[in-house]
Amino acid sequence: MRCRCWPNAKHTIKIDLKGLKQTLKIDFKGLKHTVNAEVDYVLGLNGQVLPVEIKSGASGSLKSLHQFAGEKAVARAVRFYTAPPAQQEVKTYIRKANSRVEVSYELLSLPLYLVEALPNIC
Repeated sequence: MRCRCWPNAKHTIKIDLKGLKQTLKIDFKGLKHTVNAEVDYVLGLNGQVLPVEIKSGASGSLKSLHQFAGEKAVARAVRFYTAPPAQQEVKTYIRKANSRVEVSYELLSLPLYLVEALPNIC
């Protein structure tokens, strides 16, 4: 059974990110991805591409984030969720052109309430 600690988390974050767009003039768009994978948002922040994943609980798969990080060679990604802040180096493998490719990037995991602080954190 999936935890629905914050059932409207994606909607709430979307509203907050749109507010940041107006205030900070950052690039903001939803992004559909290939192979049935989807990253919730992609931000252009401080000169870097920053994929953002939003989880309504404290855990969840990051397959789409791994795929995006590997295909676009991003150095950092952000996950908003319901657990305390954490920072980790992710090393995993993705499928790309019928082969396994190693992917590594920094994952910044932040509580949902810190969405407005993202420009100051990154």
